[in-house]
Amino acid sequence: RELVLGVDDSMEGTESRTVPREDVAEVMLQAIKNPDLYGNRSFDLRAKPTEDGSPTTDFRALVESLGGKNCDYSLGEIL
Repeated sequence: RELVLGVDDSMEGTESRTVPREDVAEVMLQAIKNPDLYGNRSFDLRAKPTEDGSPTTDFRALVESLGGKNCDYSLGEIL
């Protein structure tokens, strides 16, 4: 599957809001292997439906697609 990253619940790239477990596991593994890229990062992960796009294999390009953005947890107050 093609994976899409965003921040602050952005839906750019796909309307899908799901990610299969194996894709989550792969992103976690890449984060462990590449702490320089994934360290201190916060983002939303989504997977396009299998019939859309091509499988993600370049995890450096995937995280660089964020352009340095991180999720902003100060946007709303939890009551």
